[in-house]
Amino acid sequence: MQRELRWMAAMIFLSAFASSARGQTAVQWRVEDGGNGHWYRAVYSDPNRTPEQWFSWAASNGGYAATVTSSGEQSVVVSLLIENPQVYNPVLGGKRNGSNVFQWITGEGWTFTAWSGGEPSCTCEKYLILYPTGWNDTNASLRPWAIIEYVADCNGDGIVDYGQILSGLLADGNGNLVPDCCEYSTPCARETRQWRVEDGGNGHWYSTTSAIANWDSTAAEAESRGGHLATLTSPEEGAFAAVFASSGPLLFGALQLPNSCEPSCGWQWVTGEPWLFEAWAQGEPNDQTGEEVAEVYVPNLWNDLPRRNSGRGLIEWSADCNADGIVDYGQILDGTFSDANANGVPDCCEGGPPCTPCDGDVTGNGTIDGIDLAIVLDAWDSSGKGEFPADVNGDGIVDGQDLAIVLSGWGPCPK
Repeated sequence: MQRELRWMAAMIFLSAFASSARGQTAVQWRVEDGGNGHWYRAVYSDPNRTPEQWFSWAASNGGYAATVTSSGEQSVVVSLLIENPQVYNPVLGGKRNGSNVFQWITGEGWTFTAWSGGEPSCTCEKYLILYPTGWNDTNASLRPWAIIEYVADCNGDGIVDYGQILSGLLADGNGNLVPDCCEYSTPCARETRQWRVEDGGNGHWYSTTSAIANWDSTAAEAESRGGHLATLTSPEEGAFAAVFASSGPLLFGALQLPNSCEPSCGWQWVTGEPWLFEAWAQGEPNDQTGEEVAEVYVPNLWNDLPRRNSGRGLIEWSADCNADGIVDYGQILDGTFSDANANGVPDCCEGGPPCTPCDGDVTGNGTIDGIDLAIVLDAWDSSGKGEFPADVNGDGIVDGQDLAIVLSGWGPCPK
């Protein structure tokens, strides 16, 4: 009962401040916050749909009714209700099987539950809906809302497609939340990949320039987007980058000093990194016509050529302006940081909202919002230890003082 009263008080507070803290109907459970990288979206239907109709609709529109398999994931989906009071009892992706036992429609294990008090109440109610206080079982009646989960990564770049469609990185002309490049079997334009640390990489991000131009112009585009022409400083990095050259050679960040001994010495990286690795093709570099830059092609072989020759460039992003150990470009892509002027540099590093969290910002995303509130309420009367530090004031227990800090600081963190 006390828990429900806390939720009611929080909802009243949020309603009072709706004009200054309007929610969004889509949220990502970010990997850096302990999540799975999936996106969750509250979807409205008029006319309403039955749960089974929601399941079919979601499958035809790039996702599925959300499956909630942990307390962290529960906090994320509940945040959509907290930030959007119009979202009323949405359908989730749970249903009873032939043995009247609940299961997820994806086949995931039913190892976590978040039932409201007294629920589930009847084996005649075969579907699952979400309340701010937890889950409730329901019948097959029409429902106006559902929470849809997006997990698909059709181009295998390690980023959920839905987020890339939202950011404009991948086109979705027919609006079915499946990238056009995956539906029509065409290359995903300007594909972006991370050479992940867990795969033996450096955590940097790589893509190609948008225009075909000479070396100097491609270098300028790379810099204007917050990166630099790629520096391939090891066989492993070269092998990773060669994937981008599968459709043709790419200019990269190798440059020969003027008046140096020809043809093989005097080469340097645009970043100033030590020149300790090279992968010239047989007979290269040969400096046939004043060739002082280089291109890479499959399988990781280099050729020197004149700066005036045109091609696409291979961009590498390595900057970490706030020194949090994560490359800025990836944090812009996943929504951690905003980049309003699209220059590849987080706004928080150019005088925008702070990159570091403030009191009450439990998830550390620069804004105190419904997710932070849900985490504190879910950890009430506990030590607050877990996926997120719910004990905001660090006194060893999650209580009204922590709730007050979250509510009083609602909105973007101060600069």
